[in-house]
Amino acid sequence: MHNNLTSLYLILVMTLSLLVGVSCNAEQFSNKNELSGGESVEFWAIRVSLGTKPGFLVKDYKLESPKQIGSLKDTYLIKIINADLLAQLQADKRIIWMEKQISQQRFKRP
Repeated sequence: MHNNLTSLYLILVMTLSLLVGVSCNAEQFSNKNELSGGESVEFWAIRVSLGTKPGFLVKDYKLESPKQIGSLKDTYLIKIINADLLAQLQADKRIIWMEKQISQQRFKRP
């Protein structure tokens, strides 16, 4: 039930961000999904606990400064390079949910 609510919430968030206009996207970080060393880069949308400042991501996990997604409070886009870091982030109590962002190309119907 919790996963269904999370998925439903994410769909709502993404729809609202499309309607409002997302103020940041993955291209603001980098256009590359792979580093020169062969490491992959993943973009994640995260929601932190109410009132929690995103600065802890920079301080505790050495991530680039998170970018707020549109006007959505406490919702940020982060770039993760180290796969080991992902498990630590998922265990952090200050993060309510996180979901990997996958680029999808859309085509208009003819």
